[in-house]
Amino acid sequence: MKYIRIILATLAALAAGAVHGQTIDPRQNYVVLSSGGLALDNQEALESGARLFISAHDAARESQVWQLRPCGEGCYQLFSPLTERALDNAGEGAVECPVIQWDADLKNPNQQWRLTPQEDGSYTLTSVATGYNLGYPDAGLVGEPLFQLAPDASKASQRWRLVPTRLKVTAEAMRYSSTREWENERIYAINKEPGRAWFTPYADAEEMHRSEAYLRPWTVDSTSRRMPLDGMWSFHWAKRPEERPADFYKAAYDVSGWDRIRVPSSWEMLGYGTPIYTNITYPFRNNPPFIQAQRRYTVNAEPNAVGSYRRDFTLPADWRGERIFIHFDGVYSAIYLWINGHKVGYSQGANNDAEFDITRYVRPGRNTVAAEVYRWSDGSFLEDQDMFRLSGIHRSVYLVARPQLRLRDIRLTHTLSQDLSKATLHLDAELLNAGAAVAGASVRLTLRDDEGRALG
Repeated sequence: MKYIRIILATLAALAAGAVHGQTIDPRQNYVVLSSGGLALDNQEALESGARLFISAHDAARESQVWQLRPCGEGCYQLFSPLTERALDNAGEGAVECPVIQWDADLKNPNQQWRLTPQEDGSYTLTSVATGYNLGYPDAGLVGEPLFQLAPDASKASQRWRLVPTRLKVTAEAMRYSSTREWENERIYAINKEPGRAWFTPYADAEEMHRSEAYLRPWTVDSTSRRMPLDGMWSFHWAKRPEERPADFYKAAYDVSGWDRIRVPSSWEMLGYGTPIYTNITYPFRNNPPFIQAQRRYTVNAEPNAVGSYRRDFTLPADWRGERIFIHFDGVYSAIYLWINGHKVGYSQGANNDAEFDITRYVRPGRNTVAAEVYRWSDGSFLEDQDMFRLSGIHRSVYLVARPQLRLRDIRLTHTLSQDLSKATLHLDAELLNAGAAVAGASVRLTLRDDEGRALG
């Protein structure tokens, strides 16, 4: 009887050993095969949220290569070195649903899969988050999507083999540092004026009343204090920063051979570079704040296009002694600015105004403005929406003259009476004296009706 127990114990140990499975090497690349010999495949879809499929096994296909990264006892993350994304149960809970690939995160339980060896040398892959198994709900034919399914290890559709492969997948290394302002989330403005309420200065009340924009604010202001810079600019396009003309802002730099384009505009609509449409997927690698190429994306051929703009302007003679500002209504995505060869500042925020005080850089008569525009910046990670991605000085540019003592900002609020028959208008104004002399000042507010009659 003693020998029988020993034999039974030995057989049990052998049986247990038979399902211990192979040794998983996190440094090894694998192909994950179904019971029918089809391979787990992301079909070269690079974006997060893309579904996964079973495809005919191709030993040279990088989209079928996976790494198994340990994330707990007997648990692994299935990581694609091609897309740098991981097998994810889509966060749908314990329901049968398609699985996807998502930004790799070893701590995300949706990406943690428990490998259980089976007696035939295969494995079940069970989601730690839901207890459901990786499988396919249909016949197991080429092109079928992968699902998480109610667990049943007896089904061939839920069993997988891990086959080592020598195919190497080399993706560009992730970056972790940069000296560029447009890859630094802490820098979004240099020497730029603080934000303020938008308004137009006039020489006097009579000029304001004569302006068409006084009653139709959507039209262009007619004021002697504003000089438009819209129109034709000299333009050079480079598909990457390293190819831009770095010294183009210098007076001696000859731009006579450059193209001429109209401002405002988006340079892709004029034949420079490629317009990109995407919804929730970044058009570059998701590694903020760095702008990196993504394999098989447009950005791989045009890593970060740069538009260099130049034009001359002549200051009005009666602006002498005024503070001179240049105002950009919108630039995608980041801009460096020079006046007469002097670096003025930097801004990002593609749909926000950018205003610079250029008084110290301008001179009477002829002047030169140079703008270097980058298609992408760290701000592009926030400027992500269901839209076409276009670039350039896409809104108006103009100069504004203001007195040394000026209204810098204004805030208007109101209070309504309980019966809504009366309203009180409140004014919060900020005055700024940029001149050397100290002068007293006061603010007078006049409220007029549609006919121009003063109220109150």
